[in-house]
Amino acid sequence: LAFGLGRILFEEKVKARLADNEVLWLVEHSVERKPFRTTLLMRYSVFPELIKNFGLAVLPAVRPWTFGLATAIHSIPFTVLWTALGWDSALRLRATETGVTIPTNKVLGGALLFATVFGIVGSPSLVGLWIRDMRKDHMERQQGQNKIMATKRV
Repeated sequence: LAFGLGRILFEEKVKARLADNEVLWLVEHSVERKPFRTTLLMRYSVFPELIKNFGLAVLPAVRPWTFGLATAIHSIPFTVLWTALGWDSALRLRATETGVTIPTNKVLGGALLFATVFGIVGSPSLVGLWIRDMRKDHMERQQGQNKIMATKRV
């Protein structure tokens, strides 16, 4: 919903307001070169969901199917995990009421541990590496343009 609203109502306003924003410029050029990878990395970034949805909506290179697929890849595993955690918790509460003890669900515990570590370490690291690569690409492009300009002067 936010992607659609952002694409229809806010694209021009946001682009005009953030025209001088380096991060938006870097992301825009990154999404032009690698739309799916950039969209997926944005989904895993630490920004709030609303910012990610509207932010991706104002980038013309992000197609709705790209946005939908990246959102599904990002959301489905967490939806399954939180659903399983809620189901397991409800099962344990009911069992406690009847005096039954249920053994620890090691698979669920492992999945929760993985999601926690990925959320604290993995996701920010991926986004940090992505931002570093965007800046590196930008610097290389600027150096290339500077060399072209210097060659034209000679």
